Amino acid sequence: MSKDILQSIVQTEVEADKIIGQSAEEARQVVSEAERQSKLLSERIMQDAEKKARQMVLDAEKSTQQEIESFRIQVEKECGEIRRKAGEKMNDAVDFILGRVIKVHGNS
Repeated sequence: MSKDILQSIVQTEVEADKIIGQSAEEARQVVSEAERQSKLLSERIMQDAEKKARQMVLDAEKSTQQEIESFRIQVEKECGEIRRKAGEKMNDAVDFILGRVIKVHGNS
């Protein structure tokens, strides 16, 4: 009977070693899969961040172009107003100059 008990203990130890080996392999696989998933997640996060950054740049460029266009339109309006006012004063300037010329040449 002690031989049977001894044999049972040895068999139990062999099975325990086998279970420990399998558990260690499963743990390595779990860690490996976790590392793989972590790497994929990191790559996806980086891609999303790069995409958002590109979109932010595009949005900023679009906004800047809109501001430039708005400023250009405003400057054109102001230039048009200056031209209009200059045109109105041109007749007064011509009359003034003609008056001075006539006065100077008329009194000669």
